[in-house]
Amino acid sequence: MRLLLPIFLLLCFAIVLFQVFAGDKPGDPTNNARKFVKHVQNGEYAKAVEAFGGNICRCPAKLGWVSYLIYSSGEEPNLSFLVGQPFEFGPITYKKMKGEAQATTALDQPEDFEVDVPMHFNRGYEPLFLPLDMAYGYEISQGQLDDFLKDPDHEAWKALTLRLRPGLAKGVTDQPEQVKILVNRAEAEKAKTQAQTQESTKPDQQKPDQNKLEKELFYGSDVARYQTPKDAGSVRLADGSIMPETDVAAKLPHLKSALLRLHMVRKDHRQPFTVFHFVVSEPVLVVTDKDGAKHDLALKDFRPPVPQP
Repeated sequence: MRLLLPIFLLLCFAIVLFQVFAGDKPGDPTNNARKFVKHVQNGEYAKAVEAFGGNICRCPAKLGWVSYLIYSSGEEPNLSFLVGQPFEFGPITYKKMKGEAQATTALDQPEDFEVDVPMHFNRGYEPLFLPLDMAYGYEISQGQLDDFLKDPDHEAWKALTLRLRPGLAKGVTDQPEQVKILVNRAEAEKAKTQAQTQESTKPDQQKPDQNKLEKELFYGSDVARYQTPKDAGSVRLADGSIMPETDVAAKLPHLKSALLRLHMVRKDHRQPFTVFHFVVSEPVLVVTDKDGAKHDLALKDFRPPVPQP
């Protein structure tokens, strides 16, 4: 009987050591980053959603993490243009960031990393970059298209990733059946959370919709016009006819490369890294000039302006 207590304590100590050292290699988020991008690339919505998370909850208010994988959510930045599409990525690099979370237990070791995933697109898949109005389903004139083609960089930051499309065919912005299940689940969870919050929070203490405030700030009086991305609008020619989709696609710029920057975190070494936030930056387009020659255009106006106090 005397030996039972020391054996029990040793067993507990061994379990603690196993939990501390089990899991991913400390300080290297590349494996989880690669898996996440692969899930997106393979159109595995559920697995991609599971890869989101963080030390602090920043889950999109409406539809959950899947909002970042579907056009209809209107969330920007967005990865819809990558879902289920063939593209090349890597090599992945990373650097440690100053963490936002504090350890709450002795076993906690919060880690934050900035992970860069270069992406390259070729003839197998080249996302089209649409004019803003066209990306929200509005018909534009030939003159408006020509103006856009002269300077695709102008206000490129407005719904940048929502304007990147795999094509102009109808149904691009529709929700797949597997997404509807995730959306319904997220809506149910949000409704439950909101009900609990409203019970414990006075009306004047409730937080405003941050996404709505951001859109009002950046889009001004046109905020209602740019709420929900839709299938590409058509182009009306000067003679009143509609430009064929094939002709429009041939004129539009397409994405050659971009950098997917992931903010990846985990609470301690026992857990995998998850995607806390992401941005798509350094986009390079291939544009066609009047003579039909193609050349690269590195967008400079892809970052939203800094709000002024």
